Amino acid sequence: MAKRTTTKRTSPGGVRAPRFPVRARVWYRADDGAWHEGWTENMSRSGLLLHVDSAVTPNTSLDLVVELPVAGAGIAPGQVVGRGRVVETIEDEVNGAMISAEFTDYSFGRPVEPNLFADSH
Repeated sequence: MAKRTTTKRTSPGGVRAPRFPVRARVWYRADDGAWHEGWTENMSRSGLLLHVDSAVTPNTSLDLVVELPVAGAGIAPGQVVGRGRVVETIEDEVNGAMISAEFTDYSFGRPVEPNLFADSH
C-alpha cells in the first residue's frame, strides 16, 4: 500500500498550472547531499512529478536539473536548471517513490557537463 506525505502548496491563488506528460531524466539533490537520478511523470511551469528510488521528506529544498527531450532533428536538447521544494511524497514498496516538487526558481539553459553526475551513484 502506498504511503502519502504532503505539505501545503504555496502556488498563488491556489490554482494549479496545467501539467504536461513529459518523460525526462532529472538529476536532483537536497541542499548538501549527493546527486540522484529520477524521471518525470509530468511537468508544468510551477513544478514536476518525479519517479525516484527513495522518498524525500516534504519541505526539503532541492537542486534540480531536468534534461528536456529533443525538440526536433538538429536541435540540441535543453535543460531546466533550478531550485525547488518537495510538496508531496508517495512511497510504494514495489515501485520506489514519487515526489511532487514545486519550482522556487528556474531557468532554461544548455546541457551541463555530463560527468557532473557520474560519481553520484
